[in-house]
Amino acid sequence: MSEERLPPIADELEPHEAAELVVRLERGYQRALEEARAAVGTPEHQSRRQLANELDALSLEEFDATFWSGAREPGEDIERMLARTAVNASATPDIAATGDKDRPGDAVSDGTTRLSVNNIGEFLSVLPMMMGFQPDEGDVVLSGLSEHGRMVVTMRLAQPTADDITVDYLSNMLPNIMDAGTRSVYVTAYGPGQQVTPVALKLTTLVGSVLPVQDVLRVEGDRYWSYLCQDPSCCPPEGRQFQAETQATTTLRVEAGLSAETSRDKLAERLAPPTGEQAEAARQAWTEAIAKPLSVPEGRAAVDQALRDSREGKPIDAAEAVQLAAALTALPVRDHAWAHMNPEFRDAHTDLWSAILRQVPPEAAPAPASLLAFTAWQQGQGAVANLALDRAMEADPDYTMAHLIHQAVSAGLPPSKAILPMTPEQVAQSYDLPLPAKADRAEPEREPGG
Repeated sequence: MSEERLPPIADELEPHEAAELVVRLERGYQRALEEARAAVGTPEHQSRRQLANELDALSLEEFDATFWSGAREPGEDIERMLARTAVNASATPDIAATGDKDRPGDAVSDGTTRLSVNNIGEFLSVLPMMMGFQPDEGDVVLSGLSEHGRMVVTMRLAQPTADDITVDYLSNMLPNIMDAGTRSVYVTAYGPGQQVTPVALKLTTLVGSVLPVQDVLRVEGDRYWSYLCQDPSCCPPEGRQFQAETQATTTLRVEAGLSAETSRDKLAERLAPPTGEQAEAARQAWTEAIAKPLSVPEGRAAVDQALRDSREGKPIDAAEAVQLAAALTALPVRDHAWAHMNPEFRDAHTDLWSAILRQVPPEAAPAPASLLAFTAWQQGQGAVANLALDRAMEADPDYTMAHLIHQAVSAGLPPSKAILPMTPEQVAQSYDLPLPAKADRAEPEREPGG
């Protein structure tokens, strides 16, 4: 639904009032579905998806007529309508964050920090930390809550338009976030009301036909508005101020090692290739390494050694990074590395692949960037995964591993689905290579059942 599809009654209101009014979409949507059902009138169109498609196809006049006939009673003034259709927002969610040593601070011993946020302001303060950066203007964030109120999914939609928000757009995403345990959602839109209101409301409509929507929020600067709260003492027309730094953000920073960059571009700088004289040196080293790469057995051994060093806190230098990246161009070596991406060691893996990406030229990125994307997916760090995939596919748009991971991350598959494709032994067998000796394994041997 584009901005011009806002109903004529919105012209009577100030922008924030129009936003509060139009969000009554769930009631109007249900009424519109009934109208669509009556219009179609055939059994095969009775599913929610079919009906949603029918509604999405309604013309402006048909949409206005069906929606507003259900939302506003004849002769009813605006204030009465808002009071009658107001929805009380639920309690704010519990937050669970997995520590990420690629960010400042150390994770707690079990790898997870749990805290309860006390109000919407605290919820909004931690949302950027869950993504790794402050959302850009026009972004919309979908936060999935479990049946117990724990946040299990945080998904950013990058500056979508209302026309982007269709049933097909959400059809792959919603089943996956539900599979991750989502039973209700918060919708948070960032930016001016005229820009994000049509998007947030259409998203609320479609998502709300499948999952309960706890609240729909708009954030601009240090203020927020709740589209669902009509109590001026709670949600005044001028918005409610909130603090970017709260006790909740302090807890996540200290105990989970989370932080938020000021933008996605700033986060991308963590994975940027070298520049200036370092870039020239990296490109020369890459040319030499590709001309005379390590053999497959040497490459496998180099991967194992690099992983062991990373787990012991030993940084990889520029020459080693370029040599390993060149070795990873051989699929048996890359797949050997992929098979060692045990989530137990995801912090060390993230450190290693991030360090390599910062020290190699762009053309060397596909394999290490794809491996980083996989470990970031394991951590639930979708922003880092997507940034790594950007580097991989900029260098090689047809790189298969990057496309496979991109499909999974874009569809909202949870970290639990980031399953290793093969064991190191299976990789060796698939390439008809000698099985890795136990002493050469990058993972330490475990006790049975451990």
